[in-house]
This record gives sequence, structure tokens and C-alpha cells, in this order.
Amino acid sequence: MIVRADRIVVSDRGNPPVNILKIPEGYQLDKLSAEMQRIKALVPDKTDVTILLEPDIPYDDLIQAMDTVRSARILRNGVSVNTELFPDISIGDAPPIELSTMPAAQGEP
Repeated sequence: MIVRADRIVVSDRGNPPVNILKIPEGYQLDKLSAEMQRIKALVPDKTDVTILLEPDIPYDDLIQAMDTVRSARILRNGVSVNTELFPDISIGDAPPIELSTMPAAQGEP
């Protein structure tokens, strides 16, 4: 996963990247959570995720992204419960954008 100034890019092996655009109110963490839940359903035993950040991404945005990929609130038998997604988080620097290979935006508000 890459946190960029204008979007979050979620990649899972074998599928094209999903771009979750940043809106004026901030990153669309509900869409990020839904995407992480979709991936977790495909790889239920996987617990690790890597978050790569562009320079100057605010610390609070990193924490919100980490909280979102770590766990989610879901309804189970009519009761809201916390479920683990990807609690083992590694952090690194995002690669620079290569304009010729930048994927089209998805997930518009």
C-alpha cells in the first residue's frame, strides 16, 4: 500500500492496483477498510502489510492508515465486533511516481 498526497494505492499480488482518491475531507478510510477486508477474505492467514509513504505525509494520516489496515468493525450475527485484518505493519518510503506508468484513478467519491 502506498500513501500518496492525493490517493492511497492498494496492491495485492495478481490484481491491478486500486486507487482510493483523497477528497477534501481527507483519505477515504471507509473505502480503504473495505478493500483491506476484501483482500483479507482472499488471504485469511496473511497478517502483514507494508505501508509506503510519500515525503511530507502527515503523521496523523499514517496513524489513521495503520489503524484502518490493522482491524475493522464488522457485523457478525447482528453484533458489531472488531476483526483483525493485517496487524503486522512495516513502514517505508514510497517510490517516486513514474507518470508514464501511473494507473488511472478509481474510487472517485
